[in-house]
Amino acid sequence: MPAFVSPLASPSSWTYSTELVTLPPGVRYPGYVALGLRARSTADGGVVFPAQGAARSVDAGALHWIELQPSPFAIRSVLGGLRMGLPTFYFAFAAPRPALAADTAAAQGAPIATATSVLVAVVGQDRVALDPAAWCDQILGALRAGGTPTEWEPFATAVAAALAPPGEQPVMLYDHTGAPLSGGSFEITGSTGRIEVVLTAADGGNLVSAARRAGTALPWALGSGLRVRDLGFEADQHVELAAFEDGAHATGALDIAPARRHFTAGNLRLWFAPQRGPGLAHYTRGNRIRFVQNGKPFFDEWFRLLATSDVTGGGVHLAGWAMFNEYLTERREGEPIDLPVNLEQLLQRIHAAGGTGRFLPTRFFQLNRDSALVPVALLLVFGLAMLPLVIDPRSFNDAGIALYLAALVGALVGGAYIAESQAHDLEPNRLIQDRLNAIDPLACALSAYPSIVADNPRGMAALTRTPVESRWILDAALSEISHLSVYHQKFSILRTTEGGAPRHCAYYGGIDFVSQQLDDVHHLAAAPFHDIQARVDGPAVRDLALSFEQRWLRDGNRPSAGAPPTLAFPTPSTDALAREALPDTPPCAMQVARSYFAAAAPARALEFAPGGDRTLLDTILAALGQAREYIYLQDQYLTPPEEFQRALFAALPRIKQLIVTVPGQTDVPFGDLARGSFIEALRLRARDAGTPLRIGYPRRHPTLPGTRRAAAAGRLFLARALGAGAPSTLRETIILKPAERIPPPPFWIVCDGELMRVDTVTRTTGTAEDERTFFVWRGVESRLMSSPADATAPAPRPRDHAEGAPVAVVDLTPIYVHCKLILVDDVFLSHGSANCNRRGYYSDGELNVFTVPQALRSSPANPLADLRRRIWLEMYNLPDAMAPLADDPVAALPYFDRAPLLGNRYTTIDWRPEKLTWSAGIGDSALALALQLLLFSIETGFDDQINRIAGDPSTSLEVP
Repeated sequence: MPAFVSPLASPSSWTYSTELVTLPPGVRYPGYVALGLRARSTADGGVVFPAQGAARSVDAGALHWIELQPSPFAIRSVLGGLRMGLPTFYFAFAAPRPALAADTAAAQGAPIATATSVLVAVVGQDRVALDPAAWCDQILGALRAGGTPTEWEPFATAVAAALAPPGEQPVMLYDHTGAPLSGGSFEITGSTGRIEVVLTAADGGNLVSAARRAGTALPWALGSGLRVRDLGFEADQHVELAAFEDGAHATGALDIAPARRHFTAGNLRLWFAPQRGPGLAHYTRGNRIRFVQNGKPFFDEWFRLLATSDVTGGGVHLAGWAMFNEYLTERREGEPIDLPVNLEQLLQRIHAAGGTGRFLPTRFFQLNRDSALVPVALLLVFGLAMLPLVIDPRSFNDAGIALYLAALVGALVGGAYIAESQAHDLEPNRLIQDRLNAIDPLACALSAYPSIVADNPRGMAALTRTPVESRWILDAALSEISHLSVYHQKFSILRTTEGGAPRHCAYYGGIDFVSQQLDDVHHLAAAPFHDIQARVDGPAVRDLALSFEQRWLRDGNRPSAGAPPTLAFPTPSTDALAREALPDTPPCAMQVARSYFAAAAPARALEFAPGGDRTLLDTILAALGQAREYIYLQDQYLTPPEEFQRALFAALPRIKQLIVTVPGQTDVPFGDLARGSFIEALRLRARDAGTPLRIGYPRRHPTLPGTRRAAAAGRLFLARALGAGAPSTLRETIILKPAERIPPPPFWIVCDGELMRVDTVTRTTGTAEDERTFFVWRGVESRLMSSPADATAPAPRPRDHAEGAPVAVVDLTPIYVHCKLILVDDVFLSHGSANCNRRGYYSDGELNVFTVPQALRSSPANPLADLRRRIWLEMYNLPDAMAPLADDPVAALPYFDRAPLLGNRYTTIDWRPEKLTWSAGIGDSALALALQLLLFSIETGFDDQINRIAGDPSTSLEVP
C-alpha cells in the first residue's frame, strides 16, 4: 500500500489556485498561517483521505474543517525523506459536513466528501507555509526514494503545472516563524540585470506575484542572487537569509533555484539591542555553540578538556560566584592517575607544564569595621525567632528545639565573630583563594563588587518608608554590610591543545564550581539540581575573554607595587579566533551582554562600565518583542521588573503558547510572595489574551529514599486505623510507628497505594513511646497531584486503612531549577547568569550570551531546537531516544500535562505543598498559633521594604 494517495479524484479535472488561510481553533496548529490549495471542479468531485491516520472536524465561521493526522507508522517508509517532518492535512468546505469526533480512525482513500470546491492545506512539523507545489513535490520525492509514487504523482503533476510551471515557480519569503512576509522591499540581481519588487499582504509572501503586480516578470535567467533591502535599516549586513529546502544561508544575498525558492529573512538588529558594553561587539557571526545539561556532565567535560592545557601558554580564566575546592569529577577506569578532579589539582597540573590560571570568585563580605550595632541587630532578629520556644516549649518537636537553639548560639557566636574578626575569615571563597595562591601567588583574587545601598534608589526610598521603630535595626545592619550586590557571572575561557594545536574556547551559563550542582538528567542526587552550561567556539570567545580581562585588570593580583595585574594568556583577537579550527556545527550569531550597576557617585563606577550596563535586559526585551510562536522561560526566582512584565504581557496576544519552569520553592527572602503575585497577574493576562499558559516545576517521581541511618528507615506502620473521611479543608491526624524510623517532617508517605503528605508533629499525649502523631494532608489537600484551585485534576483518593497497615516514606523531592534561560520561537536564546529580577537585570554583575542561528529555523541541525527538545525531555522524564516527540513544540505541549504518577516530572505550580514558613516546630497551641500569625504579619508587612533594599536591589538604569 502506498504511503500517500491523491486527495482528489481525477486530479487533472480540477483547476488550482493558492489562498492564504489561518487555521481555526481546535486543530493541531491553531492560529498558524498556511498557503492553501484551492481546488475547483465543474462537477462534484471526490475528496478522500490521502493517508491512514486520525481525523477530526471543526466548524469555524462559514467553513467546515477536516483535519487528518497521518499515522507515522503507516508512512514510516517515507517519513525520513520529508524535510517538513510529519505532515498534517486540512480540508475546508463551505457546506456543512458530518461531524467527526477527535481521533476518528481514517482509512487511506476513504471518502471525505464530494464537492465542487475545496481548500486543501498541509502544515509540516517545521510549521512553514510552503506553497502547494512545494509540499506536493516534497511528498513525491519521498515516495520516489522510499515508497510507491504512482497514486500521488498525478496530483503533484497537476498542481505543479497549474501553480509552478518552469520559469514561473513561486519564490517565497517568510518571517522567522515560517509565516509569509506581508511587506518589504527586495531586489533580485543576476548576471543579466536586476529588478526591484515591493511585497504587500496580497502577495502572500510570493515575489513572483509582487513582480507581476508591478508589471514585471521575474526573470529566472537572473537567478544568481536574492538581496533583501529593508528600508528601515541602512545596510544589508544585518539581514540573514536561509533556504528551507537545504538549510543554506548567507548574509544579505542567497542564490535562487527551482529547487531552492523558500527563504526566511531575519534582521539581526531586531533581535540584538545596541551594545552598551565598551569594547564589545554588537554581535558576531560564525560562532558554534553546544550545550551541556546539568553539573556532573559539565564538570566531567570541563576538567578533561583542561587536562589538554598542560602546555606552555595553556591555561584558564574562570570567573564565578562560588568556587569550592571540592571534588567535581571522578577518574574513570583507564584514565591517568593525575587527571585533575578539583580546581587545586587542575592548577597544579597546568602550572607544572608552564601555564597558569586566573580565578575570580566573588568576595561576599565587605564589612565596615567601625560598627558595633550589627551583633545587637542579629541578636534581636534571632531572639524573635526564639520567642515561641521560650513561651511554650511543649509545642516543639526535637527538630524545632534544635533549630532554635542553633539560632541562639549562632546569634551569640556569629555576632561576636563578625564584630571582632577579619572579613577575610568569613569568606566562603577564602579556601580556594588560599589553595590556588599557594601554587601561584597571582592566581586567585576575590572580586569585590563596588555597588552599595546608596546606588539603589528604590532601596533608599523603601528605607525612608520603614517605620521609625524598625529603621534603626536596618540602619545598624546596613552600616556594617552596605554592599548587597555581587558579581554573579559564571564563565571561563580555556586555552588548550584540543585537536593537537593551541586554541581557545569558552563556557558560560549558571553552573557554580560547587558539589551542590553534581547532578545529571536522571536527577538521583540527594538534592536534585537542574542547570545548563554552554560551550562557545568562534569570535564571541573574544568578548567573553575581554569581559574577564576587564575585571582582572581591576581586581586581580598585582605582581609588584604599581604593576598591573597579568593574565594567564592574552585575550585572543577576532582574527586569531577565525584561524582556529571550529566544530562542524551550524554557525550562530551571538551577542555577549552584561548587567552592571550605575553608580550614584563617580568614584564607585566601574572603569569598563562607567554609566552601568543594561544591554542584557535590552536584548531580552527586543527578543520578547519579536516572539510570534512560543516563549519558554526557566528561572530561579521569576520576580521580573516592570519593564520585563510589560514586554511579556505585550507578547501574549501574538504568541501561541507560554511555558514557564521554576523551582517549587524560591529560596530568596519573601520571594514566594513576589513570585506568586506575578504569576497571578500573568495568568490573568494570558486568559484575557487567550494564550495557553503552563507554569510548573520539575519534581522527582516517587522513589524510596536512601536509608542513611538504618536499613529499615522510612518503613513504618499505622499505629491507629485511618478512615477515608469526608472531603474537608481541615488537616487530619495520623499516628505512625516505630519512632526511630520516622524522618523529620515534612515528608511523603504511601499507605496501601494512597499518597499523603505528612506535616508537623502534634502533641504526643496519649500515644505510646514509639509512636508519633502528625498532621496529614490527603486527596486534593495534599497538593501533590492537584490543588483546591484545580479540582478537575486527578488527586490521590483517600481510602480506609487498618491499624498496622504498612507505610513507606517516599521521595517526591522537587528538582531545583537554577537555570536562567529564555527560548523564543526556536530562533533566539538568552542564557547565562542573570536571574529574572531587578538584581539580575540592573544591579548585580551578570553575563548572558544571546544566540540566533544564522540559518534561523531552516536547518534540521538548529542547535536551539535541539536544546529545547533536550530540556523538554528532561522535564517529561523521557529518554533521548524519544526526542521526535518534542520535534514540534505544538505537538509536544500535551506531554507537559502527562500525569505525574506516569513518570512526568513537570508539575503545575499549584500542585505543591504550601510554604512551611515558621511551621517546622511551632506546634498547635493557641499561643504558638498566635505567634505564628504575628511573625507572618511581620514578614508580609516589611517584605516590600526589605526586598527593595537587600533582596532585589536596583539602580538608576531601571526604567519605571
